[in-house]
Amino acid sequence: LGTCKRPRHLQLTPDGKQLLVACSESNQADVIDLATRKSVRRFSLGDNPEAFDISPDGKTLYVSQEDEGTLIFVDAATGKTLQTVPVGKEPEGVKVTRDGKTVYVSSEVANLVHVVDVASAKLLKNIKVGKRPRRFALTPDGSQLWVTNELDASVSIIDTQDHTVAGTLR
Repeated sequence: LGTCKRPRHLQLTPDGKQLLVACSESNQADVIDLATRKSVRRFSLGDNPEAFDISPDGKTLYVSQEDEGTLIFVDAATGKTLQTVPVGKEPEGVKVTRDGKTVYVSSEVANLVHVVDVASAKLLKNIKVGKRPRRFALTPDGSQLWVTNELDASVSIIDTQDHTVAGTLR
């Protein structure tokens, strides 16, 4: 990983050919070619990138900026920041829906899941969940978003149509 310091998150590209690694101390992404297992390029992810997800078409990265309390949209080809959306304190996990229209961001200190509309780059809603939400999983049909709540020993289940908590597993 060359100059990658403090790797915090990793994600395969939609085509499965590359691996992107968020390096929080160097504020960059390393792009690893899986065939050669070598870094093929690096680009900025802004200040202290926490986690990210990639749009279904592979063109945009959605990156949580822990220190800034923002979600940034980054052009995957150029590394240029396209949009910045204020979300809340210490954003953590990031998950984009399969249709690419919505991005969810967890706020580990506010106990919220932020709902961001991609087209308008606007915060649509905040959803109260358990203590210290961290990571996400979408159901195969995309109708539910499951959220781990680290300090609550629970998982919140969010209905992705109306953005409400449909249930909680303890």
